[in-house]
Amino acid sequence: MQKLGLLILILFVSFSNMALALPVQSQSSDVDVSQNEMLKTISLLDTTPLYSTPDDTIESLASLSPQDVKVVQTQYDGNDYEQAEGYTWIQIHTTWLGKMWIKLDNTKLGVIKPLKVDLNLAADTPLYDRPYHSAANKAILSPQTVHTKAEFLSPSGFYAIQIETSWRGDQWLINPEISDGNSETISFPTAISPDYGDLMTINCIHIIKLGDRTFVQGQFTLKADAWNVGRIHPGPRQHYVWGKLSFWNSTGDIAAKIPYTIFNQDGLGQGSVTTPLLLPLYNKLSSTEIPTLQQTFPYYFGLPVPPSLNLVDPEGKVLLGILRMQKTGSYTVANAWISGKLSGSHDYNINLTFFDNNERILGHSRIHQHMDVPVTLEQRSPEGGGVYYQLDIVGSGDWTDYSKVDIHVDTITD
Repeated sequence: MQKLGLLILILFVSFSNMALALPVQSQSSDVDVSQNEMLKTISLLDTTPLYSTPDDTIESLASLSPQDVKVVQTQYDGNDYEQAEGYTWIQIHTTWLGKMWIKLDNTKLGVIKPLKVDLNLAADTPLYDRPYHSAANKAILSPQTVHTKAEFLSPSGFYAIQIETSWRGDQWLINPEISDGNSETISFPTAISPDYGDLMTINCIHIIKLGDRTFVQGQFTLKADAWNVGRIHPGPRQHYVWGKLSFWNSTGDIAAKIPYTIFNQDGLGQGSVTTPLLLPLYNKLSSTEIPTLQQTFPYYFGLPVPPSLNLVDPEGKVLLGILRMQKTGSYTVANAWISGKLSGSHDYNINLTFFDNNERILGHSRIHQHMDVPVTLEQRSPEGGGVYYQLDIVGSGDWTDYSKVDIHVDTITD
């Protein structure tokens, strides 16, 4: 996975043909990051070797049995641990050897916390001895009500629930299909990405209450053709699909971003995947938010170099170029590039109105984006703008076949 990331970075730089960096989308929002940040404490799920340096070719000095340990740091400053496929070297505190290193698969990098709710299983449900797929024990529970003891949360988006059983002791559930919770639910339209459309979706999205906890429930579907859309084939080791389920509010900000990871039974970059989803939610959402899929794997790799930034507001404050668009329900989701033209570092609030050939309004979208623009003209892009930012935009109506778009910059703040 690290090699794939390096390859993508090299190709981005080669095709961009410009001196300015291409940062990851940076939209302002109060995003829930409770599962996306490196945890301060992690729960070891297996007997884990200890190393003096992050190198498993040397001899292990000792091992730790399953327990909670304190994190000092990771080997690198990046967030590769958010990718389900791969591993992370982590330095931890030990009481007898000081700071030592461990190597964990990203889906096993997480923490176990208490969870006390009742789940109404709606289908036959496989059981696992530990919170990962290779620990399946072939036992199955028929539809019934079960009582939970704990949950396993990972920055990769992998999630599992521990339950009590009378015949096998404590067991784990992964993506169980449950009936709705014990309070009124909020429903949302199908979540798609601008890259894959109906080839990759989460539908039947509900926000449900289970005891004093809130969850997102839905059905994830990946069609077999998605593996062949706009991507480089990285090889046979593809046991998981993953991404972020994002909820957008009316101001163009992300109100919640929930990671998910799903086991790919085929594991060969082929075949369809369908599974129920049950994900913890820590943000308050309303029915006005629009769900989309972001940062998905399979990766869409359609060489998204900046298009001709042919869209500009009348006052010449921003440049915009729209790449791919998809419609879901009464909304449209698009991928775009944007660049500011006012020197300095500013927050832009932008309103987009889309029209057809007859000047009829098709829909609206809002963008809230922080952008940097060099002070000197020599440092700017050929179009006279600053750094290019790739972002998703979401809006009402179907404007996938728009003829014209009006751009209005509502506010610019420092």
